[in-house]
Amino acid sequence: MARIGALDWVHVFVDVPPATAEATRTFWSRALCWPPGHRWEGHPEFTSLAPPEGDAFVHVQEVDDQPRVHVDVVVDDLDEARNEVADLGAEIGTRTPGWQTMRSPGGLPFCLCQGPAERTRPPGTRHEGGHRSRLAQVCIDAPAEVFDKELAFWKQVTGWEVSRSGRREYVDLVGPATAPMQLLLQRLDEEDAGTRTRAHIDLGSDDRDAEAERLVALGARYVEKFSGWIVLEDPAGLPFCVTGKSSH
Repeated sequence: MARIGALDWVHVFVDVPPATAEATRTFWSRALCWPPGHRWEGHPEFTSLAPPEGDAFVHVQEVDDQPRVHVDVVVDDLDEARNEVADLGAEIGTRTPGWQTMRSPGGLPFCLCQGPAERTRPPGTRHEGGHRSRLAQVCIDAPAEVFDKELAFWKQVTGWEVSRSGRREYVDLVGPATAPMQLLLQRLDEEDAGTRTRAHIDLGSDDRDAEAERLVALGARYVEKFSGWIVLEDPAGLPFCVTGKSSH
């Protein structure tokens, strides 16, 4: 397991209302080529998607709320981590025996959780036709007025290396090679910002067009194409992107 500031494992949860949960589980299972496992014992609202190699890090949760994406960061000690993260500006939420809910400085829900000490990152998947894809990162979308706070917060929480591109609105947080995915911080413009930080999933592929076409055939909705990524929506209406990030 990891300490705050030295994380090596992060989970991603797709939170959807019960009415769209089955369609969401089916879509993401087919998108990743990972079958859904059994509902969690004692918490039937959770279902993990089980990769054929490596450990699960993608989960679907049924919630009585609007669809959203959140992350769980794995820590050694929940109480110690809660206090450290709160000192960095997070809001403390509900505590259960297995996890602690929190909100980032910009209002993004996330959890601190515990888990096995040893995990293996799942590889990407090769699809019919030859292209590859994998869930490469979660993008944390922050309004401009809280972007710097969110970047500083997640940098301190993860301890991951900051990598800046030529575009000021994007900053990568790059974890160790063992981490199942990376984080990307995106500065939203005023039209897209809303009032709170939110998150979305990015798939990485070595053929963005082929991957987008495959996902649309599985039930995604095509939204828009940019020079480096393609925006889609899953059956619950959650936006996600196909990017050129590593597909391995």
